[in-house]
Amino acid sequence: MESPSRFSEAVPSHPCEPRTRRAGLSVTLAALALALAACSGGSLADPLTPSVPVEEGKSSLTPDDPGVADVRFTLDSSIQTPISRFIYGVNSYEGWDGIDLPANLTLGRQGGNRASAYNWENNASNAGSDWNYQNDAWMGGGDVPGEAIRSRVAGTLAKGAGIIVTVPMMGYVAADKKGPVGTSEATLATRLATRFRESRARKGSAFSLRPDVSDRYVYQDEFVWWLNQTFPGAAGDPVRPIFYSLDNEPDLWHGTHEEVRSAVGGKPNLLTYGELVGKTVEHAAAIKDVVPGAQVFGPGVATWSGATTLGRWPTPDPVAGKVDFLDYYLTRMREAERTHGRRLLDVLDLHWYAEGTAEGRKVSDDHAPQTPAMVQARVQSTRSLWDPSYTEKSWVVDVTGGPIRLLPRLREKIAAHYPGTKIAISEYYFGRAGDISGGIAQADALGIFGREGVFAATLWPCASLKAYGGDGNRAYAYAFGAFRMFRDYDGRGGSFGDTGISAATSNTAGTSVYASVDAGRPGRVVVVAINKTGAPVNAGISLAHTRLLRRAEVYTMTDGSPRPTRGADISISKRNAFVYAMPPMSVTTLVLMEQ
Repeated sequence: MESPSRFSEAVPSHPCEPRTRRAGLSVTLAALALALAACSGGSLADPLTPSVPVEEGKSSLTPDDPGVADVRFTLDSSIQTPISRFIYGVNSYEGWDGIDLPANLTLGRQGGNRASAYNWENNASNAGSDWNYQNDAWMGGGDVPGEAIRSRVAGTLAKGAGIIVTVPMMGYVAADKKGPVGTSEATLATRLATRFRESRARKGSAFSLRPDVSDRYVYQDEFVWWLNQTFPGAAGDPVRPIFYSLDNEPDLWHGTHEEVRSAVGGKPNLLTYGELVGKTVEHAAAIKDVVPGAQVFGPGVATWSGATTLGRWPTPDPVAGKVDFLDYYLTRMREAERTHGRRLLDVLDLHWYAEGTAEGRKVSDDHAPQTPAMVQARVQSTRSLWDPSYTEKSWVVDVTGGPIRLLPRLREKIAAHYPGTKIAISEYYFGRAGDISGGIAQADALGIFGREGVFAATLWPCASLKAYGGDGNRAYAYAFGAFRMFRDYDGRGGSFGDTGISAATSNTAGTSVYASVDAGRPGRVVVVAINKTGAPVNAGISLAHTRLLRRAEVYTMTDGSPRPTRGADISISKRNAFVYAMPPMSVTTLVLMEQ
């Protein structure tokens, strides 16, 4: 879960609910904007696989002019890009109490602040700043080693999805389930000795499925070994893998886990670049010694300041100084590969909570008034993931001095500092998951993740239940509806294809379009068309393709109807061209077929 600066409420029973801001721990985003340096570099096998021409010898049919239309969607199946199956993910996919999660998703994640101090030997964890810095039994599992994780992994795999499991590397994990532990600097040594266990990357002796809970240590390579023994072969499963994440939001440890990293001399105990890289190398190598084929994610930073300075403003890193953190991180991990003779970091992972604003409020603030300006800011906010012509209103832009273009920027960093590294966004949220604007933003993000080569993505369902009268299903209805538009549009598992094709719109601000085929199934093309405006829009759609397609099934998500609704089929009388009337503020899935 995220920085205290993002939220203002506190509810102890639900990991997604906002928490109280702790006085003195947070620096204002406006102040950060004055000091941070700009941040600048996947798909399944190769995260930077370029678009490639369609199979040689199969020429595309030139489409007809679709006719008079407000906007043009130009599709071309001769330009193809693989789509990672793992972009359709949700944190805690194994289940949220009373909430109707979408079916047919592909990835879950076990993460959040509690994961940093999770003790797999007895299932104790520490809530950190989310709730009273307390050790407790919130994660469940009783005293059966690893049960809190085993049940979550089993529940996710049973849904046909993979899962990202967090491996703690902060240095200490909860020893007990006895409540608040305090944050006083004066009592730190006593607290760590009595209420925590030292967490080490390596055990150095034989592993056991029933570890010794009477010693002073918890070993993370033994945890990974236990998980691999419990779910043999899962690390290499192409459909339901177990991935490993190196902790959670280390740029915020000094605040979210002040119980372990108490202030020093009244100042935050900030993590250094070298300290985090050292922990990363040590733990990643230990994981890969146990499970050589494991895919390792890191560093999972929380904010733009984390990506650029590891959250160290205004104190520069004592060694790296003002060097961009991700540049440093990637360079050091490339060096580690040379030293260890194998890749230790597979996936560059970060969290992305929309910071764009309207009328002084963030789009991710579920309590901000749903004014026309806010709605438009939210549906446009996804453009910061890629668009070099879009500049949002946010403190991040004050830092970058122009368009954020997050995913191209990360690809450039990877190309410069550690080629071959994949990209993950393991937490993200664009606000108002229970309104059509949130659903449009979510659908747009899924299309962007596929087109831009993201390897893995998992939504953190962060909707405020208070904003929706305490109704969880209402609070998430449209964001989950967006997933259904890609992964279950017909209620029978109908899905967007595994290969993206070129899809362009003549009006980027008002519309988005994404298109796909399935490998070996050219007679079916799936298109997701998004209308971000409050008026109907006629879209003239033309498709250069090897097959003549004659019919389109139509499924829509509109304001007042968050689940996909089947509409009347469209008969395509022109050669791979037609006009589709897009409803206002809507997402439409069109399934184009030969018959």
